[in-house]
Amino acid sequence: YFYPQLLSLGFTLIYLITSELYPTNLRSQAVGFASAFSRIFCICAPFLGQLAKIWPPFPMVIIGVPILIMALAVLKLPETSNRILPQTVQSVQELEMTQQGTKP
Repeated sequence: YFYPQLLSLGFTLIYLITSELYPTNLRSQAVGFASAFSRIFCICAPFLGQLAKIWPPFPMVIIGVPILIMALAVLKLPETSNRILPQTVQSVQELEMTQQGTKP
Protein backbone atom coordinates (compact mmCIF):
# COMPACT_ATOMS: atom_id res chain seq x y z
CA TYR A 1 0.00 0.00 0.00
CA PHE A 2 2.91 2.36 0.57
CA TYR A 3 4.67 1.72 -2.74
CA PRO A 4 3.25 4.75 -4.61
CA GLN A 5 4.14 7.05 -1.72
CA LEU A 6 7.70 5.70 -1.57
CA LEU A 7 8.09 6.12 -5.32
CA SER A 8 6.90 9.71 -5.08
CA LEU A 9 9.27 10.33 -2.17
CA GLY A 10 12.15 8.93 -4.23
CA PHE A 11 11.49 11.32 -7.11
CA THR A 12 11.20 14.23 -4.69
CA LEU A 13 14.51 13.33 -3.08
CA ILE A 14 16.19 13.19 -6.48
CA TYR A 15 15.23 16.79 -7.13
CA LEU A 16 16.10 18.01 -3.62
CA ILE A 17 19.45 16.28 -3.25
CA THR A 18 20.81 17.00 -6.72
CA SER A 19 19.76 20.64 -6.53
CA GLU A 20 21.69 21.05 -3.27
CA LEU A 21 24.72 19.00 -4.29
CA TYR A 22 25.88 20.88 -7.38
CA PRO A 23 26.95 24.48 -7.99
CA THR A 24 24.37 26.87 -9.37
CA ASN A 25 25.50 26.82 -13.01
CA LEU A 26 25.49 22.98 -13.14
CA ARG A 27 22.33 22.48 -11.12
CA SER A 28 19.87 22.23 -14.02
CA GLN A 29 22.07 19.72 -15.85
CA ALA A 30 22.48 17.60 -12.73
CA VAL A 31 18.76 17.56 -11.98
CA GLY A 32 18.01 16.71 -15.61
CA PHE A 33 20.50 13.85 -15.63
CA ALA A 34 19.18 12.42 -12.36
CA SER A 35 15.60 12.72 -13.58
CA ALA A 36 16.39 11.05 -16.90
CA PHE A 37 18.25 8.20 -15.21
CA SER A 38 15.41 7.59 -12.76
CA ARG A 39 12.84 7.58 -15.56
CA ILE A 40 14.89 5.07 -17.56
CA PHE A 41 14.94 2.80 -14.52
CA CYS A 42 11.18 3.22 -14.12
CA ILE A 43 10.71 2.14 -17.73
CA CYS A 44 12.80 -0.99 -17.09
CA ALA A 45 11.28 -1.79 -13.68
CA PRO A 46 8.20 -3.69 -14.93
CA PHE A 47 10.45 -6.12 -16.78
CA LEU A 48 12.54 -6.96 -13.72
CA GLY A 49 9.86 -9.38 -12.56
CA GLN A 50 10.64 -11.58 -15.54
CA LEU A 51 14.16 -12.07 -14.20
CA ALA A 52 12.72 -13.95 -11.23
CA LYS A 53 12.17 -16.88 -13.60
CA ILE A 54 15.95 -17.16 -13.94
CA TRP A 55 16.68 -16.84 -10.21
CA PRO A 56 14.00 -15.74 -7.72
CA PRO A 57 16.11 -13.14 -5.84
CA PHE A 58 17.58 -11.70 -9.07
CA PRO A 59 15.26 -8.64 -9.28
CA MET A 60 16.02 -7.75 -5.66
CA VAL A 61 19.76 -8.05 -6.33
CA ILE A 62 19.53 -5.80 -9.39
CA ILE A 63 17.72 -3.14 -7.37
CA GLY A 64 19.58 -3.64 -4.09
CA VAL A 65 23.20 -3.66 -5.25
CA PRO A 66 23.15 -0.14 -6.80
CA ILE A 67 21.33 1.15 -3.72
CA LEU A 68 24.02 -0.26 -1.44
CA ILE A 69 26.80 1.13 -3.64
CA MET A 70 25.22 4.59 -3.57
CA ALA A 71 24.68 4.39 0.19
CA LEU A 72 28.38 3.66 0.67
CA ALA A 73 29.31 6.44 -1.76
CA VAL A 74 27.25 8.95 0.23
CA LEU A 75 29.38 8.21 3.28
CA LYS A 76 32.36 9.69 1.39
CA LEU A 77 30.62 13.06 0.87
CA PRO A 78 31.93 15.87 3.07
CA GLU A 79 29.78 17.45 5.76
CA THR A 80 28.33 20.75 4.52
CA SER A 81 26.39 21.85 7.57
CA ASN A 82 27.02 25.53 8.45
CA ARG A 83 29.51 25.96 5.60
CA ILE A 84 29.42 28.34 2.68
CA LEU A 85 29.32 26.25 -0.48
CA PRO A 86 30.91 27.30 -3.79
CA GLN A 87 28.42 28.56 -6.35
CA THR A 88 30.44 28.20 -9.57
CA VAL A 89 32.82 25.69 -11.11
CA GLN A 90 35.60 28.27 -10.97
CA SER A 91 35.15 28.71 -7.22
CA VAL A 92 35.27 24.90 -6.78
CA GLN A 93 38.53 24.76 -8.73
CA GLU A 94 39.97 27.60 -6.65
CA LEU A 95 38.92 25.83 -3.46
CA GLU A 96 40.61 22.61 -4.61
CA MET A 97 43.81 24.49 -5.42
CA THR A 98 43.91 26.15 -2.02
CA GLN A 99 43.31 22.83 -0.29
CA GLN A 100 46.19 21.26 -2.24
CA GLY A 101 48.48 24.08 -1.19
CA THR A 102 48.81 25.79 -4.57
CA LYS A 103 47.60 29.29 -5.27
CA PRO A 104 45.26 30.05 -8.20
